[in-house]
Amino acid sequence: MCLATFAMFKKPASFRQAWTVSFIRPTIKEFMTFSYEAIFSGSLVLGISTLLDRVYYGSWTFPPFKFLYFNIAQSLAIFYGRNDWHYYLSQGYPLLLMTTLPFSLIGLFQAMFAKQRSLTSQQNSIKCRLAVVCTFMPAVLSLVSHKEVRFIYPLLPALIILASQPAVKFFLPPISSRSRSNGSRRLLLIFLSLVNIYIAYYTTFSHASGVLNVMDYFRTQYVGHYLGDTPPKLGYPAGLSSFSSSSSSSVMPTVMTIGFLMPCHSTPWRSHLIFPRIHAWALSCEPPVNLNSTEKSTYLDEADLFYEDPATFLQKNMQGGLRHFPSKPSYQLNSNQLTHHRPSSNTSQDPTMPHHHLWPDYLAFFGQLEPTLRTSLHSSPYAECYRTWNTAWHDDWRRKGDIVVWCLDQTIQREWREHTQLLNQAGWQRHMQQRERQFDKIIDGFRKEAARGSSFFRTMSGVRGSLGLGSSFLPASWSWSSSPSSSSSSSSSYLPTTWPFSLSPPTSRKWYQVSWSWSWPSLSALQRNARRWQLTWSWPWSWVGRRKHTRWPEWMTESPWVPDWDALVKKSKSRGKSERMLWS
Repeated sequence: MCLATFAMFKKPASFRQAWTVSFIRPTIKEFMTFSYEAIFSGSLVLGISTLLDRVYYGSWTFPPFKFLYFNIAQSLAIFYGRNDWHYYLSQGYPLLLMTTLPFSLIGLFQAMFAKQRSLTSQQNSIKCRLAVVCTFMPAVLSLVSHKEVRFIYPLLPALIILASQPAVKFFLPPISSRSRSNGSRRLLLIFLSLVNIYIAYYTTFSHASGVLNVMDYFRTQYVGHYLGDTPPKLGYPAGLSSFSSSSSSSVMPTVMTIGFLMPCHSTPWRSHLIFPRIHAWALSCEPPVNLNSTEKSTYLDEADLFYEDPATFLQKNMQGGLRHFPSKPSYQLNSNQLTHHRPSSNTSQDPTMPHHHLWPDYLAFFGQLEPTLRTSLHSSPYAECYRTWNTAWHDDWRRKGDIVVWCLDQTIQREWREHTQLLNQAGWQRHMQQRERQFDKIIDGFRKEAARGSSFFRTMSGVRGSLGLGSSFLPASWSWSSSPSSSSSSSSSYLPTTWPFSLSPPTSRKWYQVSWSWSWPSLSALQRNARRWQLTWSWPWSWVGRRKHTRWPEWMTESPWVPDWDALVKKSKSRGKSERMLWS
């Protein structure tokens, strides 16, 4: 209809004509075309739509009029959110176009204010009309307080057409030429393509995927327990059997009940659970129809009431409250007990009155609600029987976390617990193997450091002997031990024998004492966390009854093999190369 309306617009021939309405002067041919498209075609479409609505609703109705009445006259759209006037400009177009936003804006400007010489007058006129529609429609929709991106989805093809020519002009020369100076544009094109591919993959296969996985799970459960057939593995975790022996009961039920404790429109259960014997219910969000302004200001729908106080809502709006629960699912009960699970037919349709639901066979909710339901339903037979990942982030705090399903069948609960334990054990084993590989790398690094340090000091001692340098050349505290009776091993004989460079404390009585035990680490020792430093010192005063202090540095600190002496660490930057190699 918008394209048919703007078909009568002409391209302004002058600047003066552009700022007046004189360019709306259609010819006879254009006026006939407009009349045909708007009157004949529009009336035909509206007539067919009215007949279909009469067949579906059973009475004569006109949904477009209802749409204008509820959203404009009563302003019920504000109940679902209020947005700023610039929403479509600041958020709508960026979310709709993504990486093509700059090219679309350039195309809009060129189509409306600049005449392209490479195009014919008819092509320029068509692009101008597309640009006017893409500008006029968001401007009209901005008059409504409630705005959504999906309202401007029909403009996407026109915006892509307008963005095509600027994008081609920007990227075509670098792609066609072999000049290295155009490499940045090639990289930009590759980057934009990869961004679009990633966004398409994430939104298609990852984001909000749990709402579809849980539908597959419910269909599998219906086929396995309510139809008596072996359920397929569609959408069910590998290695977990969803078909229990209880489904072979002689009494086969007729109704499967599901309750969705989620915000309204969270799952597509009405389109996926199409079996006539699946009776499901969800928290509703009916607008405040036929209420005055005072009642509208204090109105809360069913979902808002539930999330305001879940325990109170379940106590008041569930049959039996929080004390009386069904002990078994409907397919494990006899024919006399099945009536307890049949949904009531006299459910209140008044949005101001609460709905009374029956406790279903399955409860589905988001992970954010799990701690609250564990507290409220701790005395019920409900327990977790399925969990699926939904999304990494969400702007609605009520829809965060995994999608969790609780059921009444103890067999399914036990199978799910066993399956979860197997997954946890496998994950723990992978984690331990990864840590073992990390420890092996650390040990190999220490061995290489020790080998390099040993070869370095042997070379230095050989050079010192060839130059005739004795021990007097070094400081008195840097005396070297070469005695075979030393307490240290042969691999560490090149280390100084005086503290702080020796493995044993000095024999003289000093105010400090440092000692540690060293055992070459093994895998079992690492797992027992046995390789630790033991630092012990005593103070010079109060020798009688002196108190020893022991510190055990944690493993995986910045320097796990060297004591964390603050004085030595602070001077680490000023040490020479040989001294650093000594400590290594």
